Amino acid sequence: MFQVRLWHGILRPSAAFMELQQAETVRGFFRRLVILALCNALLSGLGVYMGLDTERFTALIGKMPDGFIETAKLLFAAGAIGHGLIAPMIVMYITSLLIWLILRGKVSFEKIMTIELYAMFIYVIEHALFLLFRLITGANIFSSPFGLGIIAQLAFDHLFLIHFFQSITIFSIWSLTVQTIGLTICSSMSKWSVLTIVAIVYLFIRLAASLIFVMV
Repeated sequence: MFQVRLWHGILRPSAAFMELQQAETVRGFFRRLVILALCNALLSGLGVYMGLDTERFTALIGKMPDGFIETAKLLFAAGAIGHGLIAPMIVMYITSLLIWLILRGKVSFEKIMTIELYAMFIYVIEHALFLLFRLITGANIFSSPFGLGIIAQLAFDHLFLIHFFQSITIFSIWSLTVQTIGLTICSSMSKWSVLTIVAIVYLFIRLAASLIFVMV
């Protein structure tokens, strides 16, 4: 039986996933999934509470009734919290499904989902650190010090490209590394084959997310 230990998995992935490879069942997955989703939703809600990304409502002061503005703020906050709660789980599920289909059953879906849970944990860590950075500096959503967002804003005018490149961070590289180690151990495939699969799936997810962001 494999016991999910989040910090152990991201700091010592080889040891953790050797245990996963030999295990027949996984324990603690759902509880930690719920905790991570709730933490991410809390971070999203905290950002809105502290005034991040609410500049659009300032422009409405004096033009729209105060009641309308407050209602809009509440709806925006609810949307941010809902997105923070659901989006990471959707991304984790779709990523797991795509990898499972590509690997053609070499690794069970349950084990792939478990590996992706660690990727979700890294994402929540990044979310927390970036939120702290934004609260201190007032940086916009694309200006993460951990990735290519700042460079993208200087190089491109297109929102799609800026959103895509800001998602490429040291944390995403960490996440890809952990996923590659886990899937390599559990599938017995070469690490370069697994890295190629993980990278392609990641790029597909990020491109899709950027497209949805621009359309919405």
